[in-house]
Amino acid sequence: MFDQLIHLAKEQLGGQLKDAGLENDRVDSSMDVARESMQEQVKSEALGGGLGDLVSMFNGNKQVGAGDSFTTGLSKNYTDKLMSKLGLSPQMAAMVSSMVIPFLIKKFTDKETGTANDEGDLLSKLGLDTDSGLGGLLKNLGGGKEGGLGGLGGLFRK
Repeated sequence: MFDQLIHLAKEQLGGQLKDAGLENDRVDSSMDVARESMQEQVKSEALGGGLGDLVSMFNGNKQVGAGDSFTTGLSKNYTDKLMSKLGLSPQMAAMVSSMVIPFLIKKFTDKETGTANDEGDLLSKLGLDTDSGLGGLLKNLGGGKEGGLGGLGGLFRK
């Protein structure tokens, strides 16, 4: 799913980013950073107890805008990474972020992109249900010990 979102962004925003002054070789790199930032923000939101909100957003049932904590966190993460990883100036990073983040949010929350039946379905669609993804983090909250906590249900075991 993240790859599809980034492919759409690159396809539809690449020319605009170049026209705005982003060097050709940095367009692809900026999209790689966008994927990373989006994945990190989704994981952070889910681990922070917002998995239900993510499902609502993904299904187009929860409005997400510029003042929303998800969007604000994603924008800050992305802008910071553009400066630290690609060496973009704060102005250029902010300009790229102002174009890319609203696009990604719109596509993530658009029902045309897909819907999820529940939290597990969303994690699966996002590729975060594997042991290396969010599912693995949730399953192994026991400090990486054998058995961990057995997923979300295990969080409430004594």
